[in-house]
Amino acid sequence: LVSLLFSVVPLLQVRLVKAEGSAELRRVASASWLLMPSVLLEQGVAGEAIRYTLLSAHYRQPLDWSLQGLEASKKSLDKFYKILDDLKNVADIDAAIPDEMMDALCDELNTPKAYAVLNALAKIAVDTKTPEDKAAFKNAANILGFLKSDPAVWLAQDKVASGIDAAWVDGLVAERIDAKKARNFVRADEIRK
Repeated sequence: LVSLLFSVVPLLQVRLVKAEGSAELRRVASASWLLMPSVLLEQGVAGEAIRYTLLSAHYRQPLDWSLQGLEASKKSLDKFYKILDDLKNVADIDAAIPDEMMDALCDELNTPKAYAVLNALAKIAVDTKTPEDKAAFKNAANILGFLKSDPAVWLAQDKVASGIDAAWVDGLVAERIDAKKARNFVRADEIRK
């Protein structure tokens, strides 16, 4: 079923997707294999980010399918996983899916409204730090297919994907600043390269 859905997405793009940029870019993006979910998955884009982007528009509205949209989705998910990570010391309990989330989804699958509910639940969970509010936030996200990974793993994936140690980069930046202050421009240029 998933592969069938992904094979239909490029056909839907011609009519439903609004790509950003020039007319030429819109024509290329509307039939492009570069933004197909299967290609994005092969390139290491998180499946949850693709899902978040695909669900971001109401099904009757055009979908803004762009790399910027995927980046915004990843940032939103990073925020949600950071909240969940911050709440790791709050007990996990079983709870029902919040009525507000079910109302949004039963309103003709109104995912933009569901995203607004999810953001409100995230804010409440951060403010109260209660097991009930954490469960409401997590269950609301889970019904949409989000927050299924371990927050520590999700938040570490950018470091692993880049293969670059952030502390090492920070050290090089500090060393370059020191070299420039000492007027050792040869060393500063070596570090920059």
